[in-house]
Amino acid sequence: MPQESDPHPLIEALALLGRLFDEHHVAYAVMGGLAASFHGSQRATHDLDILIAVEKIRLPDFLKILSTNQFVFEEEQTRRELAQDGLTKIQYKGYAIDFLMPILPYFHDALRRAKAYDFLGMKLRFVTPEDIILLKLIAFRAKDQEDIKSILAAQSPDALDKKYILEWVQKLTKPEDEKQSWLKNWIAKLS
Repeated sequence: MPQESDPHPLIEALALLGRLFDEHHVAYAVMGGLAASFHGSQRATHDLDILIAVEKIRLPDFLKILSTNQFVFEEEQTRRELAQDGLTKIQYKGYAIDFLMPILPYFHDALRRAKAYDFLGMKLRFVTPEDIILLKLIAFRAKDQEDIKSILAAQSPDALDKKYILEWVQKLTKPEDEKQSWLKNWIAKLS
């Protein structure tokens, strides 16, 4: 039976992954709902989303390390999904963890710009506020739009690199795309 002080399985998984990534020199950055909550307003999330860069030759060994640390997945399927789609899902104590490989040039930039932050007494790499805004803009679901507004509101106007955001928005979207005008309007409102 879990004790009151036992961390949530997602926090356990994050701590363990952070340690394993560091020990095995795997570049990573936390993204998704947890990063949005970290850089904006807190909200519930039921999974972890992590951008990772593991060389193909090292992937089988790294997956073995994960499997010996209570992470559950089918190895061949996971390798195939990462190689073909750049995305896979594993489990830790019944909770989903999505791994995304940097298959687009933008993802490489987001991973390169990720920073180590203190999170619940741990040093973990998160995408920057600018990059979680861009990642949320790519998905652009209703909850992603709310996350973007929350992050924009939580950051001081001068803290965000708006030039970086707008440059990538132009590369990631078409001029007539509603995402572009939507984000520009929200940035203008909060400046």
